[in-house]
Amino acid sequence: MAFDAVTGLFLKAQLRKGNVYTSTEVVPFLEPLLKHLIEDLNVSHILIRGDSGFAVPALYELCETYEVKYVIRLKSNDRLNRTAESFIFRNESYPIVELERQFDAFDYRANSWKKERTVVLQNERPAGKLLFTPLFIVTNMEGIIPEIIVKRYKNRGLMENFIKEAKLGFFMDKTDSSKFVINEARMWLDILSYNIIQLMKSWVFPPSMKKLTIGTIRQRLIKVATKIVSHAGKIHFKLDETFVYLNDYFSVTKQLRSF
Repeated sequence: MAFDAVTGLFLKAQLRKGNVYTSTEVVPFLEPLLKHLIEDLNVSHILIRGDSGFAVPALYELCETYEVKYVIRLKSNDRLNRTAESFIFRNESYPIVELERQFDAFDYRANSWKKERTVVLQNERPAGKLLFTPLFIVTNMEGIIPEIIVKRYKNRGLMENFIKEAKLGFFMDKTDSSKFVINEARMWLDILSYNIIQLMKSWVFPPSMKKLTIGTIRQRLIKVATKIVSHAGKIHFKLDETFVYLNDYFSVTKQLRSF
């Protein structure tokens, strides 16, 4: 899945077999999307965020070819952990009464890489703990302090919320058919429905409703008891005056009529 972090819209998705690794065929998946954004839409500033499942050289090289920035988490290994340990500044006061974080950056080249790249390090120690836990992020962003790089990576949590909404609200993880093509068609219907709701949030929802989940939206706007009456060549929707969300309903429908 690829999302736009600003709008929450699906940019692209692909249903795959359940026994393949996360990064399998990530370059064929992303390259057409990057080409479209850069060449057709003239998007000049792109940042790709990914978890450690996408920490593969082919993805770094793709981003570097298209001059796209990336922040991707690396999995820990002995070499990285030793480097992280060497950067720790020991606070001798113990026990630590509050969360402690230390940031740094260093050049690193894994055996599978063709060149050195910048790795940003966060060493974190919770209150009352003795040892630090390292977080490693590989990036091609330059001139930005490590703490900002870590923050930009952690903003990836937005994607988790989008994925959760797609699964729980639109049942996108429902793949119970024995035929792959049926599951794929259902996925695309879910994506279209998801994007329609996201666009409605951006264009017609009042500020107080822009963060609502699809479950709440269904309750307030879709699953509404209504009597339909045709009179004088017009169709009227009659709602109960005790309907709790009447103001929200009319606010959205009025805005929809303006398009």
